[in-house]
Amino acid sequence: MKRMKFAHVEGHTDLTYSEDGANIITCGADGDYRVWKGYEDDDPECIRVGDEATAIAFKNKKVFVGTDMHVLQIFSHPENQTDGIVTRFTSTITHISVNKDGSKVAAGSGDMTIKVKDIYSSSKAKEIVLTGHTAPILSVSLDPKSEFLASSSCDGTVRVWCLTTSKELQSWRWGPASNDFGNSPSLCRINFEPTTGRYLAVPFFQSSTVKILERSSWKEVAELVDDRLKDISICCWSTCGKFLATASKAGDILVWDMQTKTVVNSFQHEKKTQICNMAWNPSMTTQKEIAFCDCKGYLGLLENVTAQAEGKAKPSAKVANSLTDIGDDDAEISISQIKKDTGFTTNAEDGQDVFTGVQSYSMDFDILDDGASKINSRPSSPLAGHSRRPYQSSSKKREPFQPGSSPVHLHHRYMVWNNVGIVKCFGEEGDQSASSIEVEFHDSSIHHGLHIPNTLGHTMASLSSQALLLACPAQEDSPSRIVCVNFAAWDGHKEWATTLPLGEGALALAAGDAWVAVATSRNLLRLFSNSGLQRAMISLPGPILCLAGHGSKLFMAYHSSLGMFSEQSIGYALVGIDRKSPIGYEWLANPQTLPLGPECDLSWAGFSDEGTLATMDSSGLLQVQLRSGMWMPLLDTRQNVKGKSDHYFLIGLSELEKCVRCVLCKGARYPPTLPRPNMSLLDVRLPLCDGANEKTQLEEALIQSTLQIQLTGTLDQTGFDVDDPRDKADRLSKESLMKMFALACQAEREVRAVEVAEWMPSEQLLQLAVKYATRARKRQLANRLTEMAEQLVRDREAEETLYMEPTRSSYLSSNASNNTIDDDRDMFISTPPVLEIEDNPILQARQRKTSAFGAPAAVAVIEAGKSIRPLSQSRKNPFAKKTSDDSSSATPSPRGLAAFDQPKVTQTKPTTTGPSKENVKAKATKQPTLFGMKKAAKDSSPAPAQEMSSESQDPLPSPAQPPKTGFLLWFDQNRSQFMSDNPECNEAELVRLGAQKFKSLSEEERQKYNRKRKSSGDAEQSEETVKKTRPTLAERLSTFEA
Repeated sequence: MKRMKFAHVEGHTDLTYSEDGANIITCGADGDYRVWKGYEDDDPECIRVGDEATAIAFKNKKVFVGTDMHVLQIFSHPENQTDGIVTRFTSTITHISVNKDGSKVAAGSGDMTIKVKDIYSSSKAKEIVLTGHTAPILSVSLDPKSEFLASSSCDGTVRVWCLTTSKELQSWRWGPASNDFGNSPSLCRINFEPTTGRYLAVPFFQSSTVKILERSSWKEVAELVDDRLKDISICCWSTCGKFLATASKAGDILVWDMQTKTVVNSFQHEKKTQICNMAWNPSMTTQKEIAFCDCKGYLGLLENVTAQAEGKAKPSAKVANSLTDIGDDDAEISISQIKKDTGFTTNAEDGQDVFTGVQSYSMDFDILDDGASKINSRPSSPLAGHSRRPYQSSSKKREPFQPGSSPVHLHHRYMVWNNVGIVKCFGEEGDQSASSIEVEFHDSSIHHGLHIPNTLGHTMASLSSQALLLACPAQEDSPSRIVCVNFAAWDGHKEWATTLPLGEGALALAAGDAWVAVATSRNLLRLFSNSGLQRAMISLPGPILCLAGHGSKLFMAYHSSLGMFSEQSIGYALVGIDRKSPIGYEWLANPQTLPLGPECDLSWAGFSDEGTLATMDSSGLLQVQLRSGMWMPLLDTRQNVKGKSDHYFLIGLSELEKCVRCVLCKGARYPPTLPRPNMSLLDVRLPLCDGANEKTQLEEALIQSTLQIQLTGTLDQTGFDVDDPRDKADRLSKESLMKMFALACQAEREVRAVEVAEWMPSEQLLQLAVKYATRARKRQLANRLTEMAEQLVRDREAEETLYMEPTRSSYLSSNASNNTIDDDRDMFISTPPVLEIEDNPILQARQRKTSAFGAPAAVAVIEAGKSIRPLSQSRKNPFAKKTSDDSSSATPSPRGLAAFDQPKVTQTKPTTTGPSKENVKAKATKQPTLFGMKKAAKDSSPAPAQEMSSESQDPLPSPAQPPKTGFLLWFDQNRSQFMSDNPECNEAELVRLGAQKFKSLSEEERQKYNRKRKSSGDAEQSEETVKKTRPTLAERLSTFEA
């Protein structure tokens, strides 16, 4: 088997031979039929017949082609000029058959009709229309004697018609029914024996057999059976009628000797792709060759397909299923020698091949490949299969392409289609000067539309919001030329051009923010400014594949090495370009290997609207690069198409909007230029397992929201307005976490629930999880979550201590230098809200845990129901106004904005049942008397004296000293050691080193000093000092929201 070559775009492809066997004629979904002057012809003659060519046949120097206009046209050969229309249908023509002398041609259509026309008669009465099938026609075959016609259809039947009476003679069921040509499980290509028409070969899909039916009686005379006939699709007789070729949907091709009814040769498609049609070379009478095409648009050739039958092959179908020698004496290769050289020996007991090891000398790979293609090389064990694989042909180098463009060979094509606009090229074959380029912008405020004559023959384009870059390849008589249109030019000179050196051609283009880039055939990357200044040249790591630009970023994909096993080895790199320097560029990402799917090619590369690098391979898998540098699949577009030959043409994507902009291409990979297709918006859907499961949907929502939170954090630094997307993502993340936690609890998956709780970033979410677990009566789960919450608070306290201790040390040093502190500084100190005590299951668990060691001072305050008032609220304000009505025992009311910070202190009711003193006084004030007023005045008169006496006892206010924490107690004990070890450090640096050392202590040692701090606070500090202490762990836990 020769290496397959590209013939047409992906889609249904058909082929035939010319009568002299010199030309192979193909047609495909690109609307051309092409004449190949031999298989080695790399420049076939292309004839445009429409937007799609669906079927083709050749007879008597005439080419019969079915087009997308539902007509059967005739072209002369070799002039390839239109020679008339045979007939018309109301749907797509699916197959064409011509009789032996070329006088009649038959065609089947998707409208369920078959038409047989005598091409030498102009009378319309000579046209025969056969109706009876209830689904689109799959294939037709004319009897060489023009008496009968056989047809197969999507309705699952094969029928034989009499051309004289136009009646159905016989019918069989070949397989399951379908409603469309593209959805049929098999093409069911039936074929009459070409010499006399004595036999009819029919592939039966359901039984995986080929049945040979006798003419006139239509009885089965033979049945061909083989394991490789599974999903049989095509039967094709040789021109001599001695051999029959069959093809399956999996790409297996078998050649049968119809005299012995045995397989004489077998082949397999390189990529196991479905084969659309086969044709025997009519001119070769000894060494037969078969040309075939697949649904990917590739053309292949099988040589010497009957060599085994003419050699020493054994006439047994079973022998054909195992490895056999092909002419050890006279043939070019010996299978036994190949097995010996590759490390295989034959087991004498069961006759199976056993892999014993590969010898270390070199081997002729071409000979091995040719030999492997002529035999059925199915290994008997997985190990044997892997041992042969290293000697298969390697992957073919991919040609450079422009992301968002259609193939260059099309006359009407997209040069680029991206988020900025569309650049289209309209041309005619053979007249390059008549082609033109049209540019349309999605946003007309960027620039108006352009119409540019393509006199230079530009084939590449790149479009950004600032420039349009065009390039043409180098020719033998002319160098490659670059043309740029600068939209931001204000001096009247928007266009500039340059010529590349001789022998150097442009292969890929990209445009960004104030720069354009050209990758050349000399593995060079040339950078220009938008005004035409040459900035730099960079040597590429390998042959370029494509370029893409966004802002100051340039992405390049290149061939890093030769891929193995039909895989592509593509490398990529990311370059940052600074517009303010002529050589301002650097590697943002060092060259790495680009991840691709198995046996896939890179089909698109670019950036999202937010500047994230993204790629899509030929399998339709869209991937983005995360902030960590790793790649993650974002969407599998194949999950959104209905037909196997349908694909999505990618235009762009937005991460904040969670959508992908693309165009659906029916039966092709590229959209047509006219009429312009509609753009589709696909929602981002991660390819997770069990996508319809509720758990999976919550997991997907959590992953996407987490990625958006990271993205908004990055975009916030670049000036994007991301407040609303960040809030939505944060809310969605919290909702997903709580729903996943509840779902795990309902499924009795407590370990899973704990794992979900570990992802909760705040104490509030953990508080809600504890409440849910408590109400669900899952005490063990609630206890674990409580411990997690406590550990989370302790970790945050340690972090705050590490960062706040240097500030505290500077505060202490400033207090030591000054004897007093001005009270007016309290005006500018922000007053934190007073911590209010509420019922909390985490706090209750904490209190139960510490009750055995004695409740700390802060917990005693909490149990008493008292609020912890900050230090700033206990100081006096010298600017506060005083009134004469205020009593000395009354509490001053807050003023200004401090009233909003005033807590609601919960008052506990007295437990006594009798009237209290306050109640008696309240009753007395309601009914004042003269005696009572005098007594009140008498009682209130000593108050000023008492106030003066209290002030005289404490003439000067002591400076406010913050309480010593557990860290300060430990630091005071080890201060001398730190000073001796670090004599060059000042006080702040010593405190910083001490904080790091204290953090490295064990949990028990830190708790010991914390308990010392709390006990010393109860004994030495006054109540006012206790109120000014920093909130402890229990007080922090009390701030959980209910």
